[in-house]
Amino acid sequence: MPTPLIKKLHEIYLETKTVDLPPELLPAPVGFNLINCVQELYHYYREESVIVRAFDALPPLKLSAEEQISARIQDVHAFIINDLNMIPMKTRRTVIGETLAHTDAAQAWNSIAAQLFESIQGLEPEEAQQDLSWTCSPILEVLWALSWFFMEMEGIQPPKAIRLSSTRFPYYRWINEDGTESMWEPEVPLCRPQWLAMDLFRRRLANNN
Repeated sequence: MPTPLIKKLHEIYLETKTVDLPPELLPAPVGFNLINCVQELYHYYREESVIVRAFDALPPLKLSAEEQISARIQDVHAFIINDLNMIPMKTRRTVIGETLAHTDAAQAWNSIAAQLFESIQGLEPEEAQQDLSWTCSPILEVLWALSWFFMEMEGIQPPKAIRLSSTRFPYYRWINEDGTESMWEPEVPLCRPQWLAMDLFRRRLANNN
C-alpha cells in the first residue's frame, strides 16, 4: 500500500520545514475543501494500527482561503479522535467514514442515521428532545460535522452577501458582509444540523409506536 499522503507531508516537513500540498488538498478559495482532506485522513487511519497525532507538527492546513473560516484539517482530526465525547470515537469514525463512501447527502444520511439513532434510542422522549436541542450536546456536535459534508456534497452556495464563519470545527454560523448574524440557511434540509436532529427525534418517537 502507498504511504499515506499526510504521513509523507509530515516526514518532508520534519526535514525541510515546508509543506507543498497537492491541488486537491489546497484550501478552497470560496467555501471549504473538507471531503478530499478527510478522505486522506481515513487513508492515514487505515495504515496505522493506532490513531496517532503524526501530523500535529505541521503548520495549519486550512480548509478554506476565506478569512472568516479558520477551521483546519487538524481540527477535524482532533474532533474524530476525541475520546472525551460521549459519542464513542468508534461511532464517530464509522459514521464519518460511511459518509465518505457516498457522494449524495440523502444516501449518506439514510446509511448513517440508524447508527446515530442508537445513541438516543434508550432515552425517554423528553430526554432525547433535550439532548437534540442543546447546541453543544455530543450528538448534535456530530450532526454539525455531518452538515459540513452534506453542504459540500450538495454544492451549497450562499447568496453573495452571506458567508459561512467558523473558528472551531464543527461549529459555524452564517454572517452578512458587515459581520452581523444572518438568518439565511441552506434550502436543503440535510444541510442544517437542527433538521438532522429533528429527523432523529422523529425516529425516536416512531420507535415508541
